[in-house]
Formats: sequence, structure tokens, C-alpha cells
Amino acid sequence: MKEPHSIGPGRIIRRKKDGSLEYLRDDLTIEEPLEIRIGGKALATTMRTPGHDDELAAGFLVSEAIVRDRSAIGEISADGENRAIVSLAEGVKVKLSSAQRFGTISSSCGLCGKTSIDEIRQNFPAIESGNVRIDIETLLSLPEKLRKAQSDFTRTGGIHAAGIFDLTGEVKIVREDIGRHNAVDKAIGRALYRAGLGPQPPPPIARQRVADPQLSLAFA
Repeated sequence: MKEPHSIGPGRIIRRKKDGSLEYLRDDLTIEEPLEIRIGGKALATTMRTPGHDDELAAGFLVSEAIVRDRSAIGEISADGENRAIVSLAEGVKVKLSSAQRFGTISSSCGLCGKTSIDEIRQNFPAIESGNVRIDIETLLSLPEKLRKAQSDFTRTGGIHAAGIFDLTGEVKIVREDIGRHNAVDKAIGRALYRAGLGPQPPPPIARQRVADPQLSLAFA
């Protein structure tokens, strides 16, 4: 299936000093709804930039504590009609109530739309402290590295990004989306597909962390 376009042409109308109108072309970030389904059940609809929809669906399932690792997912198909259909692995049962929201999820923070504070507090194990240390120069270099990898932002100036780096500061995954939380979910979903979220059950994902020793830093 052809990857959907994330950028579309737009036209700017500008009035000049003499009162005449000037028409200019500009690249604009596309925003469209995506319906995430598990089998025949609609789970959520989010506003996102088309592209990497399977990764977005996988990251959403992890961030919402519906699944914990790659083994729970059989396959995810994006049908080109703004739907991502998730098939769970054989024998896997999930609790969907934690992801229930009123109406359509906007492209703003993923907490928006929750019906109660309790639904925000997902059932994740506590984060264990470790001995990982990151050189301060490496840490401070991440925003610029992420910026250089934002090809869509270079064209439009209007799209968020999330990146996952290793401990040396090397870029491993970068995803862009009109919604910041969607960009993070796409990065998480890609990490889930490529390497899993680590040998142990993943720790709490506050939409900023991925629990893989090779994918240790996340920045959005």
C-alpha cells in the first residue's frame, strides 16, 4: 500500500500595500482522523498526520496500557481509509475500558478526553532506578539532532516530532506528527516493532520513555 501523504499544498492569500491580492503557494501539514480498531470494535479516533499509522496504533495501545509488549499483537493493518485495524495474538484478551473517551481524541495531549483522574493513572509497575549516566554535552545535543531529522518541519514549519536516541546520542527513531503525543506514540510503536520495549515488562510510559537498553533516551 502506498504511504499516505503527510504534507499537502496550500495557497496563501496576501493583500499588498496597494490593496491588490497576491497568491502564494505553501506546504501545509495534513491532519486527518484515524480510527483505531481491535478486530471489529472501534477503540478510539485520533486526529493525526497520515503516515506510520500502524506504529501509531501500536504506540497508542502501549501508552494506554492495553498491551504491554509486542507478543500481544498479531498484526496491524492500515487500510488506506483512515483506519488501523489491530488483530491480537491468539489467546490474548485485553481490557478496553481504560481507553474509553468521550468523542474524538484531539491531536493535543493524550490525557485530554479522559473521563476521570483515575483513568489517567494506568496500572504500570514503578520505574526502578539504575546506574545509567549520560554526558551533559550528549544530552544537550539531542534537540539539534532531532531538529535536523525533521524533514516535514523543514518544509512546513508546523509539525511536532519525537525522537529516540541511544546513550551515545545517536538517533535511532524519529517520527513527526501534527500532534505531539501522536509523534511519541509513533516512535514507541516503531520501537515496539523493531526491538520490543526491553527484556522486562515495560515501565510506566509517560509518553517520554522507552524501556530498551539500546533505545534509552526519548525526546519530544
